[in-house]
Amino acid sequence: MFSLFNYPPQRQFGVHLCRKLSQQAHRMETAIKVYILSQLKTGQVTMWTSESSPRLEETEKLLETEKVPYDAIDVDKEFPGERQKIIKDALFEYTHSHAFPSVFVSGEYIGNLQDLESAIKSGSLKRSLKLQ
Repeated sequence: MFSLFNYPPQRQFGVHLCRKLSQQAHRMETAIKVYILSQLKTGQVTMWTSESSPRLEETEKLLETEKVPYDAIDVDKEFPGERQKIIKDALFEYTHSHAFPSVFVSGEYIGNLQDLESAIKSGSLKRSLKLQ
């Protein structure tokens, strides 16, 4: 049976510190997931990007050509260090894709550039946004 009191005092402190750090990491991860969800607003396009994304420029140009307003959130610029990994992991949980840009419409994951092109071609993007 595990008991914190079976360890010498120095070890107890280490175990306690590890638990504290784990709790803090969990709180930060939860806060980041809440932040992601808060950015996915109804009636709006949100694009999560990465500076290194090869399709970023094409995706932005397509949205601008179609006169679709959007918010772009660059994970590399806005979330340095550990938070960047947590953001990317949380986005992967929603999208099941590591590819950027990740396009969301009214809070729903649309996909990448090809998926966005399909949504524009079919008219479903403008219907979702109530644009004509």
